[in-house]
Amino acid sequence: NYAVMRRSLASGETEQVVGGFGGALSPQVSPDSKKLAFVRRVKDKTVLFVSDLKSGQQTPVYADLARDQQADFYQQGVYYPAFDWFPDGKSIAIWGKGKLYRVNVANGEASEIPFQVNSKHRITSTPRFADPLAPAEMEVLTARQLALSPDGDELVFHALGHLWKKTLPNGQPTRLTNAAAFEFEASYSSSGKNIVYIEWDDEGGSSLMLADSRGQKPKTITSSTGVIRQPALSPDGKTLVFVIDEPNKYMGGYRSKSGLYVVSSSGGTPRLIGARAIAPMYSADGKRIYFSREEGGNTTLASVNLDGY
Repeated sequence: NYAVMRRSLASGETEQVVGGFGGALSPQVSPDSKKLAFVRRVKDKTVLFVSDLKSGQQTPVYADLARDQQADFYQQGVYYPAFDWFPDGKSIAIWGKGKLYRVNVANGEASEIPFQVNSKHRITSTPRFADPLAPAEMEVLTARQLALSPDGDELVFHALGHLWKKTLPNGQPTRLTNAAAFEFEASYSSSGKNIVYIEWDDEGGSSLMLADSRGQKPKTITSSTGVIRQPALSPDGKTLVFVIDEPNKYMGGYRSKSGLYVVSSSGGTPRLIGARAIAPMYSADGKRIYFSREEGGNTTLASVNLDGY
C-alpha cells in the first residue's frame, strides 16, 4: 500500500523510487546518496531492504525485524520506527524485537547494540467494574417490530433475539415460545387466533412459522437460505404473503431468489409473484396484496393480485 517517493524541490516533480507488493516504509538515504534503505513486508516477515538508486536493484538485507504496523491505523510515516546509516555507509542501526542492532549491509550480519536507559514510569491501577455475564434480570431498552392483536388486548414484540407477549396495558412480558432460534417480525391473523413470524438460524437461514396466539403448536410453513421478512396472513387464513430480501454479505442468502412470495398456510412451495416489496398486506377481501417499493429514489404504493398482476 505504501511507496517511497522522491520530489524535486526545484520543480516539484514527484516520482516513485520504490514500492510494490509488501509496501516500502521508513526510507533512509545512505551518506553517499547512492543507496536507499527501507522496510518491506515479505509474507509473514518484515525485512530491511537496500536499493541501489542508480540501477534500481533491491536487495533484502535483514529479515529478523519486529512486525511492521502497515495494517494499523497509525499516522502516515510511523509504520516502523526510524533507523539510520552509520557514517561509513557500511552498516545500519535499526530496532527490532525490543533491541537495537547494527546490520552489515554487505553480508546481512547483525550484532546487538547494548544500551541502558534510566526512565521513570507512572503506573496507574487498572479500573475494574463488575459485569455479570448472565444476570438473572436485565432491563430491556429496545422493543422492536410491534404486533398488536386485532382486539387490542395483547402485544407481541421482539427483544433480545426473541418474541415476547404482553397483556395490555400493564401485563408482564413473557416469551411467546421456548424455541432456541432467533425470532422476528410477528404478525397476527385477522381473527387474532394465530401468529405468523420468522425464525432465523445463522447456519440454515430463515423459516416462516405459524403458531396459535399463545405461541403453541408452532409449525414451519417454508424455509429459505435467504432472509424471509414481513409475513402477513390473508383474512381467511388460507395463504401467507412474505418477502425474501436480496442476498448480501452480512446475512448471506446467495442461493435464494429475492422477491414477493405467496404460500399456502398449510405449507407447500411458495410462488414468486413480484420483485422485492416493503410491508406487504392483504386487502380486506384477500384478493389483492398492497405494498410499497423504492423506485428511482421515490417510494411508491402498489398492489397485485395473488398471481402477481
